[in-house]
This record gives sequence, structure tokens and C-alpha cells, in this order.
Amino acid sequence: MRHGALPKRVQDTISEDALKKFAGFLRIAILVGIATVVIYTQKAFLPQWLWQYTWWRYLLVLGIFILVYIGMRLIAQFLSTMTVAIKYAEE
Repeated sequence: MRHGALPKRVQDTISEDALKKFAGFLRIAILVGIATVVIYTQKAFLPQWLWQYTWWRYLLVLGIFILVYIGMRLIAQFLSTMTVAIKYAEE
């Protein structure tokens, strides 16, 4: 797999396995960041009792993490399907 956004020098020095691991880590970090931002920016819409116990916040972060992950997978699948459809239509 080629990574066109990376400079040639970087592509030559970093293995594909390392790039895949880094991409996976980056996805997880982005998901956790999105979940945390959503929770703390929407604090006024959530019930007060949710903030009294720490484990509820962790559960909420996990729930948002799962929702964002599913959403990202659905968007990726949709874009993949559309790319194939456009490629097929061009032929």
C-alpha cells in the first residue's frame, strides 16, 4: 500500500507494518478525543446525577466511542461503495 501523502524519504524509511499500527493508534486517539469533547461540551444536556459518579462518565465515554466508531465504519463503507460505483460508471 502506498501512502501518497507521505514524502518519498519517509515512505522508504518506515515499514508498512509500522504505518498501519500508527494509523490504528491515531484512529483510537481521535475516537477518544471526539468522545471526550462531545461529553464535556454537551454537559448541560446530560442529567446532573451523571457527574456525581466517575464510572458513569467512563461508561458514557465508552458509549460515545462505540457510536463514533460505528459511524466512522459506516461512512468508510459508504465511501468505498461510492468509489466502486463511480469507477464502474466511468467504465
